[in-house]
Amino acid sequence: MGIKDFFASEFETSDNHLKPVLQTHYYRAGYEETKSAILKLIREYKGKNIITNDQYQEISFQASGYSCVFSVINMRPTESAVDIKISFNMFSLGRGPKLIEKMYQRLNQLLPFKGTSLYK
Repeated sequence: MGIKDFFASEFETSDNHLKPVLQTHYYRAGYEETKSAILKLIREYKGKNIITNDQYQEISFQASGYSCVFSVINMRPTESAVDIKISFNMFSLGRGPKLIEKMYQRLNQLLPFKGTSLYK
């Protein structure tokens, strides 16, 4: 972790990210199954002001000190990609990548994990 990560306040995953922790995760699950797993994860993180936008397939919430947006991309009817964007109210103090990693680890337990950055 560099000094830039320590003071950054926003972190976002993508297929082409250089850090493996911040690469898109793919699951063998449709949108509805992925959405219900994400909502369960949000309840575990005590998220508030949960907004689900089925049109854009985004789910957002606020927690203590940060807000988070999950983007679900349907690759096929039985395959979904999940990207996460976290915005901290102040500096993250290095918590951003760790928090994303924990969220992905929990999703990997809730959904059949397929891999990371499959379609670069």
